[in-house]
Amino acid sequence: MRSSVEKQSRKTIAAGRILCGGAALWPGAPTEVAFLNLWPSRRRLVGLRLQHALASGATRNEIECIAAVEISESPVKNLAVRIPREAASTLDADFLRDLERDLSIYWSTSWAHCSSPNWAADWAWAWDKYWEQELKDWLLEGPRAKSYYAVQRAVDRWTEGTAFLRTNGRNWVPQWTHEWACAWSERWGISFQPWMVDFARSEFLSWNRGLARSFVKRMRVLTSLEGLLATACSMSLAKEPSAYTEGFANVTAQCAVDGVDTIWIALANHLARNSTDADRSLLEDLARQPELRQPPLRWGLKYIVRGDLLLPDGTEITINDLADRVGLKHLPYLDEVTETLACA
Repeated sequence: MRSSVEKQSRKTIAAGRILCGGAALWPGAPTEVAFLNLWPSRRRLVGLRLQHALASGATRNEIECIAAVEISESPVKNLAVRIPREAASTLDADFLRDLERDLSIYWSTSWAHCSSPNWAADWAWAWDKYWEQELKDWLLEGPRAKSYYAVQRAVDRWTEGTAFLRTNGRNWVPQWTHEWACAWSERWGISFQPWMVDFARSEFLSWNRGLARSFVKRMRVLTSLEGLLATACSMSLAKEPSAYTEGFANVTAQCAVDGVDTIWIALANHLARNSTDADRSLLEDLARQPELRQPPLRWGLKYIVRGDLLLPDGTEITINDLADRVGLKHLPYLDEVTETLACA
């Protein structure tokens, strides 16, 4: 019975990890799996894209062709393919510098619910209502109240514009997604397949794959591990990381006292750009050999970090195996932390 439960949980992580495109810290619990979405590596992102293609309907032969492109370092030339990556980097910068916690949560929640064919219409309606109410609340505070009627005209124009998008979004989305699907087909060098339409739409909406640091930075801290990673992410994204140095040292010491697994201390050091050779060696060893840890962390390391793929027939294939099949070098298990996060 226990073996059956463990097998099911393992498959849930293997296949469900693609949901981090909507929920950056999927699966939320256990946290030792969720926090692996912080792992800085192109390998993790390539694994997500390949698993997403499999979930959408790609065959094993198609996956080998797709892997040949995704594993290589050839530049992305197609605009329809670049949009999610560039937009995610921009969005991350906005999260870090301009948006308050409540707006960040609203944004991520809104996009997480945008998986239906009418996502453009839903998006327009949600932002219409949200910003109209926010603007009214702001205007009705104190001396600003007298400006309300003057600005109401702007609100009306905004409402009219988003109403137009709500009406026409249903017509635009099918055309857009078909064009995006054709762009992916061209990029991968394989013939167009119907599954690519669903893939293109949900891939475009997978903004949060590279935004885990933003969410961890703002999360409510309840444990020393959460405090460690939140502080590390703050240092990683801050213009003045030195402001967090003392707090980071204190929470690291507390984690040692609490017996927090050394993987998290090493990862926090790496995110804060303070990692030693020993830290990086530990992280790379665990990514290479997930069996050095117990489940469910083992499964998170195997699928989220190492990027192993679960095929529809229940068999598995590693990214290294795919790289060998197409004659490419193996992707690194750990990358340096970039200034802004890429979405692969």
